[in-house]
Amino acid sequence: MLKQLIGSLRHFSQRRKNDVKRGVYTSEFAASLVRSYADSMIKAMRMIGEEAHIATIQSEANKQCCLVCPSYKAGFKKSKKVKPGKKHIPLPGNSLPC
Repeated sequence: MLKQLIGSLRHFSQRRKNDVKRGVYTSEFAASLVRSYADSMIKAMRMIGEEAHIATIQSEANKQCCLVCPSYKAGFKKSKKVKPGKKHIPLPGNSLPC
């Protein structure tokens, strides 16, 4: 299963990279699509109890984001420390490190 997921992520990433070359997307937006795709995979893996492979998917997603967006800084959605009592609500589009 992991092999198929990695293959799917790489294929999706390559398609977005081609879209960037054709001018369909900016590299930053394409990297955000790749990251979103990987997030969906990770959510599904948690739902079926396959947490053991999540780090591998995250690592591959970082590599693929770097290929799509050369200025991408590795660090797959690392959450910030939040003081007790404070809610951290990430805003869409504000967390892309490109």
